[in-house]
Amino acid sequence: MLAAIFVILLLAVGATAHAQQHPPQPTLLELAREHGGIDRIGTACGPAARLEDIVSHVQLIIYGTVVAVDARLSDDGQHILTDHQVQPIMIVYDGRQSAGRVEQTPVFTSVGGSMIVEGLQIADVQKENSRSVMLRVGDEVVVMGAVENKRLMLRPTGVFNVAGDAVNATGMVEGFTKDGPGVPLDQFIARVQSLTARD
Repeated sequence: MLAAIFVILLLAVGATAHAQQHPPQPTLLELAREHGGIDRIGTACGPAARLEDIVSHVQLIIYGTVVAVDARLSDDGQHILTDHQVQPIMIVYDGRQSAGRVEQTPVFTSVGGSMIVEGLQIADVQKENSRSVMLRVGDEVVVMGAVENKRLMLRPTGVFNVAGDAVNATGMVEGFTKDGPGVPLDQFIARVQSLTARD
């Protein structure tokens, strides 16, 4: 029997600052062994993000094609991390301190994903405003990543799908809807480049 676990987090200003001691949480693999598989969904709710705010917090923006997607368990076993290799068509912005030169296929890591371990299905879906990072090989995207703990992290608000020379977001970004004509790619890239000209 596949167990489903739901975790809901409401984003609010002034959340409790003190942490209490808790017993160690079982890992995803331990839960999957116990229940014959696990399907965990974590949800964070908040207002739609502004493009200006997203761009102000990222260090690498690439327009490219997803060429590989690989999921693995985090070191502590509490989450699935998914690596997305993106072959650049265009480097829109690289503000990393030790940039030098962008890798041929930079890896953007997101929290969440699914995988099979020991024959057990493990799914760890992390949603923000009902959206998660769901990229497949062959997807044409503009991705915006922030460096955290030496990893280039990708959040749902940092994924913009490209189809027919138009850019769409997932509805979590002001001015974008999941469906519809989208924003012309050249206009979107010009807007992002104007926002990254911070100096």
